[in-house]
Amino acid sequence: MKNKQIILCILGIPTILIVLATILFYASNKSMPTVNLLCQWDCGWYVDVKNNGYLFIAGKQCNVAFFPLLPYLWRWLGLSIAGISLFNFFVFITSVTLLIKYLQIRQKTLITYLCVGLIGFFMVPYTESLFFLGSSLLLLGMYKKQYAVLTLGVFIAIFTRSASMIFLVALVSAFLIESIRTQSIKNHFIILYTAAIVFLVTVAVLYWQYLQTGEFFGFFKTHAEWGHHLQWPKFPFTGWHWPVPLTDSFALLIGISCMIILVSYTLSQFPFSKNISVKPLFRVNGILSLPELFTLLYLTGGSLFILLYQGGNLGSINRYMLSTPFYLILLHLLASKKIIFTPSYKPFLIVLVIFNFAMPHTYPEHQLFIITSSVIFTFGIFYALPMSEKKWTRFHLIACALGLLLQGVLFANYLQGKWMG
Repeated sequence: MKNKQIILCILGIPTILIVLATILFYASNKSMPTVNLLCQWDCGWYVDVKNNGYLFIAGKQCNVAFFPLLPYLWRWLGLSIAGISLFNFFVFITSVTLLIKYLQIRQKTLITYLCVGLIGFFMVPYTESLFFLGSSLLLLGMYKKQYAVLTLGVFIAIFTRSASMIFLVALVSAFLIESIRTQSIKNHFIILYTAAIVFLVTVAVLYWQYLQTGEFFGFFKTHAEWGHHLQWPKFPFTGWHWPVPLTDSFALLIGISCMIILVSYTLSQFPFSKNISVKPLFRVNGILSLPELFTLLYLTGGSLFILLYQGGNLGSINRYMLSTPFYLILLHLLASKKIIFTPSYKPFLIVLVIFNFAMPHTYPEHQLFIITSSVIFTFGIFYALPMSEKKWTRFHLIACALGLLLQGVLFANYLQGKWMG
């Protein structure tokens, strides 16, 4: 993709989103949004850490639930709310440009990511941009086998967000899958090295909090006050106010699709798979590289982690999945036909409709919208995305248009103090 096209996409689409959100905000409030409205919800906790450091209060929600890189970087840079928001957007632009240039990501794929995702988090004082940067460097370090880049990526990602458990489980799973594929446990040093760095950086974060609070496991104790602990998910799943469940349902569907891809890919590595005549829903062309395998494992693990850690409450699953470089890599694998979607459409649509009744519980008319949007988004991505740049099917165009409109509504709601993801 040419530099002008990259700039046009990563500046133009967010600009459209901001204009759309501003119009919707004005329509509801008869006034223009102010810069201070960019700091909502979790942003308050980051401001608290920035201004006061960590404080653990037993039996109450407190700021040790949040990791230190963003708030301390914010303090050291001395930026305003507008300044840190612009800084986050610059970090995102830099990160996504690195991925596009190295992986030769198509324009159509980038547009899909920006439209059918959640890019609003890259323009507010949240951790998504730094996590995107760290995860991108981690993936590029794996691709190039550059341990310094990989280490820097892990440091940034884990000091930014509590993704250690997902990363570690994904790395152990990658080690097992690669051992099955190669029939050997050798030559997987990079996986073990990454796991060791993730563990050490996580311990460093907990120790940082311990030095200020005297409580080493304060992070886990305070998350329990939010109801976050290992538990069986309850049906029907729950979520935030409408229309957040639209993005929650799609994010969970992405995670389940990645799980299906991984199961199919892993089974294909066994000798007995040659005797199986069943056509899989997804087919992998060739061998997945370690970064590609890690991407699918993160998206699978992220969705399972939310289900098992929050008991069926899907809150934040959309941002943990759709505002990451892993979602962009998945779209790239689909667009480049490394992963091929090969469904029998009628059975798939039936399963998709049934599946959506397990989505966040809401009003019946909202449930209908959830089902319809999942069908449009899924086919717009899985079916139409792999087609050539010149062939933009109706499904794909509708999916991108609806995705951008939905993001505009969510961003306008965020500016009014409602949850975005």
